[in-house]
Amino acid sequence: NFLNGFAGIENTTLSSIDLTDFENIGHWRLWADLKNLTAANLALVTGFELRWGSSSSAYWTVTSTSSINAGSFQRDWNRIEFRWADATKVGSPDVAAIDFIQIRINTSSGFTSSTAVKFDDVVLIEPLSMEFIYFSNQFVTKSTTRQTEFSTSSNIDTTEELLLPVRHRDTFVRLCFTEAKRQLLEFDKKVTEEDIIEQMLKILQPIIQDFGTPILREPNKIEPLGFMSGRVIGKMW
Repeated sequence: NFLNGFAGIENTTLSSIDLTDFENIGHWRLWADLKNLTAANLALVTGFELRWGSSSSAYWTVTSTSSINAGSFQRDWNRIEFRWADATKVGSPDVAAIDFIQIRINTSSGFTSSTAVKFDDVVLIEPLSMEFIYFSNQFVTKSTTRQTEFSTSSNIDTTEELLLPVRHRDTFVRLCFTEAKRQLLEFDKKVTEEDIIEQMLKILQPIIQDFGTPILREPNKIEPLGFMSGRVIGKMW
């Protein structure tokens, strides 16, 4: 039940664990089922608060005001994330002896009595740094603004800059000449468009070898998600 502007659940049987390796970098995540809230009550949910520490008077606390799988809270399963780096310390919790965790749902005034809110799959994640290369149709930057091409006016805009690394700028110039040749195909029947595309792919090889094969969009598909600990995510079909 919701009382005094919040409702929550607390683990009173948690064995003491050492979270030193996660301090200030870990991300807590959990699922919250709000299907049994009325639309009126759902609109009065202001956020989820997570508290963890070495006692009910020595803990970290952080609040999340949206879900990471649906944005605003839905009458469904909501994935909630809490970043340790954003937390406030209350008292002097011992990070090497964590045995207290509490989940709260905060609400605005006017919230009426409600039950059957569920939580599932509470985890603490250690983020890892990863470098991703992505392919974009924006090749030019102009005063920090990205765009698809250089300006075509007669005046050269010196604020525009090619986004490719310097080592590939000769390749880019060759591609420009090859594309210009493709556009002149109607005046040169001896060269087919297929020939030009083959030439462009050969020119692109140094870039492909440097950055990897372009990622192609997969066709639309249906992926049924959920079914963890009896959880069914209706919005994820």
